Amino acid sequence: MDMQDLIDGVNGMVAEFLSDNDAQEVDSKALGFDGRAFYGKAHVTPEVFAVRLESDRSLQYYGGFEYVDKDCRTVMGDWVLYSAESRRVREHLSYVFEELSDAESEEEYA
Repeated sequence: MDMQDLIDGVNGMVAEFLSDNDAQEVDSKALGFDGRAFYGKAHVTPEVFAVRLESDRSLQYYGGFEYVDKDCRTVMGDWVLYSAESRRVREHLSYVFEELSDAESEEEYA
């Protein structure tokens, strides 16, 4: 097995994970970002925000994800996965998943 085979295998596993978890494909505006944050689609679940590696730099710069704790960011193959454990990530996911907005409000007053 060469390195490309490994990367292809990891990419396949990420795609399978997103499919198995009914990830929705959304654009940057649907998540409350400036349109420059990323182009194309992100894949989101209530727990994960996934973008292609080539979109990560603009997401960090224009979307403010450079402030996401490194423990909540994982690079896997051609994907970057951000965990909803990060408040910033959860805030953007709440545009798609309203139940996260409720959880956000409860945290503010706890």
